[in-house]
Amino acid sequence: MTKTRINNKFQIRPFWFAASSYYFLLLLFSLILGFVAWIIFQNNEDETPIIIAVSVFIVIFVTGTFIRGKLKQRVQTKILIGNNKLNEKFLVKKKAKVEKKLTIQTNAKIITEIEKKSEAANLLGNLSEVHWEVFEICNDYLEMIDSEFKTVGNGSPRITELVKGREKIRRLHKKHLLDWVALESGELTKNANLMPTSGEKVTGGNRALLVLESALEFYPNEKKITDSILAINEFVSSTKVAESIENAEKAVSQQDIQMAISFYRDALFQLASEHIRIIEKEDVAARINQEIDKLRSRKSVI
Repeated sequence: MTKTRINNKFQIRPFWFAASSYYFLLLLFSLILGFVAWIIFQNNEDETPIIIAVSVFIVIFVTGTFIRGKLKQRVQTKILIGNNKLNEKFLVKKKAKVEKKLTIQTNAKIITEIEKKSEAANLLGNLSEVHWEVFEICNDYLEMIDSEFKTVGNGSPRITELVKGREKIRRLHKKHLLDWVALESGELTKNANLMPTSGEKVTGGNRALLVLESALEFYPNEKKITDSILAINEFVSSTKVAESIENAEKAVSQQDIQMAISFYRDALFQLASEHIRIIEKEDVAARINQEIDKLRSRKSVI
């Protein structure tokens, strides 16, 4: 039997038919199939027919019990989901009436709590996670304040306090986001530099870029973020160029002149399209062109 509550009233829903009836029929069905199995295999002279009949009986009975349990669980779940939806409809209006506006006192308490968490994060300044946590709390507060401003009345004494709170938390919001960016991207860049292969270095650099770009969504004009993005882009680009040059040198050592020229051309293409400072581009491009000329001379001699 499944008992469900809807709007303070109980409604009884049977599971098709009583459990006693179900198990009686299941027992009878299992016995019949076991008996049929015994008849089919009774020509054997050993005890095989009895063993088979008992096995069939056990398998059928256990399977039937398991299936009923699963079906019952599924039916109960559907009923609960349906009732929860009904309960939500009944509670929406009640919840709207219970909800209260953000008072000046409550606003002050929230700000005090955020400031305490900010101070704690500053004490643990080298842990990026704590700065991210404070940033998220600040973000939640700012979203809440935006909602409050939609309902606050003109001339309400709450307006001044909400504006002050918003400005104070905005400063903490930005500070802890930038702290998180500096620590997280710095660690990722450091690890990328330590990677043994160019491909791993590029992957590490791209992860750091994702961190910076996520922060840029909040503060698109923040110089610290844009400068860091430029620096990591240059690191990734330089790594790609270095990888192509390294592959070209390997091809030269293997006497594959055409492949070496192809890798050097890849390096030139990357130099032209990637984020590398102009002066360095010109110097590296000049050296690559010299190597290509040497290889072409060697190829013509061969």
